[in-house]
Amino acid sequence: MRSMKKMTFLLLILLSSNLIFAQSLMIYKTDQTSMSFDLSEIDSITFSVTALSKTLDLSGWKCLTIEPVTKEIRPATGVLEEVAEGLKIFGSGNQITNSIHLASVSDNPITDKSVYLKWKMEDMGNLMSVVIDLYTDTTNWTDGCRITNFTTGYSTEGQSVISNDTWYFTRITVTTNTAVSTTSTDDYDIDGGVVIQESLINLSEPVKTFTFGAKANPASYLLLGEVRIE
Repeated sequence: MRSMKKMTFLLLILLSSNLIFAQSLMIYKTDQTSMSFDLSEIDSITFSVTALSKTLDLSGWKCLTIEPVTKEIRPATGVLEEVAEGLKIFGSGNQITNSIHLASVSDNPITDKSVYLKWKMEDMGNLMSVVIDLYTDTTNWTDGCRITNFTTGYSTEGQSVISNDTWYFTRITVTTNTAVSTTSTDDYDIDGGVVIQESLINLSEPVKTFTFGAKANPASYLLLGEVRIE
């Protein structure tokens, strides 16, 4: 008991001395900038964590065709558009997957993080598949791991059937070895949403990023309304 009191006393002395001699506080922000504060002008400090939301404008995203061949597509009307609710991704045909990914992959690592996606779709009366893939190779965009698989109309091979003009909330938690995806309606699953699909995949190596897209008729489209990485 006496040794515990002595340890507590020494810690208090150490903390007090640090406060006496400290002159400034340096804050390093997520955008790689920093701010310095004079501690003599501060009477309290409040810590908070802000979700790393990604801006949904065309400058922050790139569009790819990943099936049957991989190639970059320039944003254009009827291909990839910026609208009031977010990003609008159109189909190119039922045998072609059009997907988007963050333009700056290295600045947005997803391993040991959770990715939050809010999205909805409109199939315009045509069969449509919505997919999210994880990638380790962001040069050739090969060997993507499919973490979700949704469809309209009817289900095949375990796909979950989704409806037009309904917001879906997908949360993907990525570690070095696994990725777990949970998709729900009304809200994210951890915030009370109604779960419609859960999936887990094992990863052979750490993934770098994700793509979000669809196989769909050119009249059909996806709408990405929110992206967070935290």
